[in-house]
Amino acid sequence: MRDEAPSPRAYGERVLVLTPTGRDAELMVATLSQSGLKSSGCSDVAALCAAIEEGVGVAVIAEEALGGNGPDLLDTTLASQPSWSDLPLVILLAGSATLASSHALLSCFARHGNVTLLERPVRTIALISTLRAALRARHRQYEVRDHLTQRALVQSALERSESRYRSLTLASASIVWIADAAGSFVAQGPTWEAYTGQTRSAYQGWGWLDAVHPEDRDAVAGVWRRALERKEVYYAEYRLLRHDGQYRRVTARGVPVLDLGGTVIEWVGTCADVEDDRRAADYLRQGQRIEALGKLAGGVAHEVNNMMTAVLGFGGFVLNGMPEDHPLRSDVSEMVKAGTRAAGITRQLLAFTRQQVLQPTVLELNGVVTDLTRMLGGFLGADIELTIHLDPEAGRVRADRVQLEQVIVNLALNARYAMESGGRLRLETASVVLNDAYASRHAGTAIESGSYAVLRVTDTGVGMDAPTRARAFEPFFTTKPVGRGTGLGLSTAYGIVKQSGGYIWLYSEPGHGTSVKIYLPRVSDPLGRPSRPVASPRGQGETILVVEDEQAVRTLARRILEVAGYDVLEAANG
Repeated sequence: MRDEAPSPRAYGERVLVLTPTGRDAELMVATLSQSGLKSSGCSDVAALCAAIEEGVGVAVIAEEALGGNGPDLLDTTLASQPSWSDLPLVILLAGSATLASSHALLSCFARHGNVTLLERPVRTIALISTLRAALRARHRQYEVRDHLTQRALVQSALERSESRYRSLTLASASIVWIADAAGSFVAQGPTWEAYTGQTRSAYQGWGWLDAVHPEDRDAVAGVWRRALERKEVYYAEYRLLRHDGQYRRVTARGVPVLDLGGTVIEWVGTCADVEDDRRAADYLRQGQRIEALGKLAGGVAHEVNNMMTAVLGFGGFVLNGMPEDHPLRSDVSEMVKAGTRAAGITRQLLAFTRQQVLQPTVLELNGVVTDLTRMLGGFLGADIELTIHLDPEAGRVRADRVQLEQVIVNLALNARYAMESGGRLRLETASVVLNDAYASRHAGTAIESGSYAVLRVTDTGVGMDAPTRARAFEPFFTTKPVGRGTGLGLSTAYGIVKQSGGYIWLYSEPGHGTSVKIYLPRVSDPLGRPSRPVASPRGQGETILVVEDEQAVRTLARRILEVAGYDVLEAANG
């Protein structure tokens, strides 16, 4: 069976013996072993130095074994000891030793040696007690070593933790800050300076509040003071001024750092930019709200449209059958006009819900805007300056020309109302490519990458606040007085653009006007040709089956077809 190698601890407790002859070393080792001390002999100073490198508790050396360059070799080894180590040396003086020779021996190891001199003959009990005392001192040195090692490990772990913390801080979008127990900010770090543009002297103390939006400043300061008083977690959401002059929504969190007695030492926290997340959530909520309104409005518009179809159809039959001088003709005519206006509202609702039938053709966007210029100038009035800027590269789109014109007219009418005291209206076109980066800024809306023609309508009117912007595309929502509008202009534009495969965005601030941008997919197909009027067909007794669940509409359809010369069969369902 192979002997196991001694452990480092066993090496650290052993006694090394160096004597002039191997026989003396064997006798010394045997004597020490009888007293319970582990020991081993060394053949010369070089072997002793090698054994010291492995680990030793104390070394016993006969003076006469240090001949030649032995003292220098041993002193060099002792000089290389780690800072915690001071190896005990017990030197057994030769029988011929004098006081002078003993002083000379001590001087050899004055700088690095922990030397004890014993005169020979030395009693065994004296040697054993000296060695035990040296070993106890050596054990304390090892305890110091272990303590220093543990401290080094803790320090290394702390440095790694701090390094990870710094790396996480730099890698995250959060700003890390530190405040003293009284709430004065003592460190914000380079991320705060880079984000806000504030210098260290500007944000320290309570100066950081200067970067908070004036409307939010008092509330944020109040929340911060309350957290300080109660020693509770601090949380606030507010608008923070970015270095580019833009206020962006951020969330700030902070926690108190307590000592063992529960006293606050300092506060640490983060500040994260959530503007893009909040905008995405706003877009999503707005889209969901408009979708819900669309379903409701679509159902109502469908039912009303059926009824108005019957009213207008039968009203037309009545008018056609009345002589011009009939006393009730004007009443019926007004009824039909009112029904026509109501039908127009239902068509706008159907446009909003993307349920109307479109007749898309390939159009030059610049051509559509140019053709409308004279009409727009006419109804805008002399106090509104109309500016047109067309990009020759805007390109072609596939859309219903009448509906696209309706979108532009609706936007111009809204702009005119917003500029009752005069102003400027600008229509411009452009060509852009929407990519993934653009889509990420409009999270909540599925945007297809590709080339788009852009129509931008910008006014210098009163603008809109945030609550108004959030509801701008809702049907029947209007800021106009009663009788000045139906609230269907923007919602109709929204539905037409969406049904045409495009996107519409509104940008506005109170006092800074409004800008509406419409993106329509570009196409490379040839321009569509204007359709020719088609004459209404006349029947010659052919049979047509009319299937319609609404009785009034079914009856009207039968009446129209019979007048046109067809035989008609009716069915309410399949």
